[in-house]
Formats: sequence, C-alpha cells, structure tokens
Amino acid sequence: MRPRSPRFDYETLIVFTPFQFEDAFTGTSVNLCEGGMLVRSERSIESGKILEFATATFAGECEVMWAHESPNGGSLFGIRFVSLGPRAEEELTKLLFESVGRD
Repeated sequence: MRPRSPRFDYETLIVFTPFQFEDAFTGTSVNLCEGGMLVRSERSIESGKILEFATATFAGECEVMWAHESPNGGSLFGIRFVSLGPRAEEELTKLLFESVGRD
C-alpha cells in the first residue's frame, strides 16, 4: 500500500463539466493534495466519472474516485487529477508549497 500524499485545507469554487450531455455544476474543495481534491457539491455524482474542472487558479481533467451522499443533500467526493497542463501543474505546485509554509 502506498502512503497517502499530505492533504492541506483548501477552499475554492470549482466548475465541473461532464463529458456526456449533462450540465456543468459547481462544487467547493475541502482539501487538496498533489494527486487530487476532496469536494463538496449540491449535486450527486457517481464514482468513475471523468470530468473537466476549473478553479480560479488551475484546470484539467479528473476522475471521481469515490462519492458519498451527504445526509443534508448533495455529495462529498474525492477526485484524482488525470490530466493537468504545464501551467496547471505549476500553479498546483505553488499552492502546495504555500500550504506547507502555513503549517
């Protein structure tokens, strides 16, 4: 079993765009690591979905690794970054570096 990447509190708005004929939807990140994010959304989502995502700082493609219905509606889900462009990788590295400095 491989060790989990450190996670850092990180709250930002995320716009998700499914590749099927579904409408875009938003979520809010809860935490961030090198490989993905924990997200809270008003919308339910299935694990295994591939989505495009965009935050104010970086964007790319992700896969929903797991999802749980929230007791108060919506869902909590974990995404794994599948594809990030060079600029997005640079921004992610900068965010993680800044997070380490705050601890």
